[in-house]
Amino acid sequence: MSLTSTPATRGHARSVVVTSINDAITVAAHINDQAFSVADLRRLFEAIEDKSNWKNPIRASIPAGNFNFRMFDEAVAWFHGSRLREIGPDPEEPGFVIVEGPGYAG
Repeated sequence: MSLTSTPATRGHARSVVVTSINDAITVAAHINDQAFSVADLRRLFEAIEDKSNWKNPIRASIPAGNFNFRMFDEAVAWFHGSRLREIGPDPEEPGFVIVEGPGYAG
């Protein structure tokens, strides 16, 4: 899968969109039988990372849904070596959930 993104604001990942399958990729993760390259995971990670330092803990708002959570969780696992946890609905953004991650585990 390839992803397109624009800079996220306020830790929101609403700008990350799955667009198409790219067969010429190195697969880094599979989610629901869909392949994601390292570049795909990087775009997801960059949408929610702490912009002051990528190693810092994460607190962000992402679109609700198991598939969305799994995509972002795989991205964080790839770059941080840790997992996200879902905190709950984002009271400021209907249809979004707040997620947190402990930061780089290296």
